[in-house]
Amino acid sequence: MIDIKKLRDNSELVKQALKKRGYDLDVSLFSQLDSSRKSLQIDVENLQAERKKLSAEFGKLKSTGDSTDELKKIIDSINEELSSKDMELQEIMSQIDSLMLDMPNIPDNSVPEGKDENSNVEIEKHLGIVQGSTVRARNFGSDMLANLKSVVGGELVSYSKLLSTSREQAYERMIQDAKSKGADAVIGFRYQTSTVAAGASEILAYGTGVKIKKE
Repeated sequence: MIDIKKLRDNSELVKQALKKRGYDLDVSLFSQLDSSRKSLQIDVENLQAERKKLSAEFGKLKSTGDSTDELKKIIDSINEELSSKDMELQEIMSQIDSLMLDMPNIPDNSVPEGKDENSNVEIEKHLGIVQGSTVRARNFGSDMLANLKSVVGGELVSYSKLLSTSREQAYERMIQDAKSKGADAVIGFRYQTSTVAAGASEILAYGTGVKIKKE
């Protein structure tokens, strides 16, 4: 089920994402229900706080032998209003739950638009492994900082940047390899890292190149 906080904060983005699943999210209905829920929740909490306060006063009056009739009427009135508001809140919550349960999960960005599997992209031909790699060496300065970080803690920023750049380069080379083989897409995409020499590592990006069936 979709995270309700995500729906509250990014309702239009969720609506656009769910269109890929053929689901038309009624954002105005959800906003209306959620607004009613919030308002009723505040009313219920305020009434509960007021009842607690008056109940304490009721106890004091009773302990001193003073009349509690008027205060009891007020508390009884609050109880009736609280019961009514709570029922309304439960009904609104039930409607929100039904709406949420009816929504499909948000598909990944790579998923094509379509209501069901009939809209899926079909693979016409597998073209074999496509890959791209790069070999990078660490520098002396980065190693010194890394040794220091291992003592004091913290992110190895220079290594993070090196790894990110290497991945991007390996990925781009894999895409070039796929295009050169006539592939329309790459499936089963993975990264692999291995040490090829002291202080040098290879980043390999690979997957299976495929031809997509044209309609």
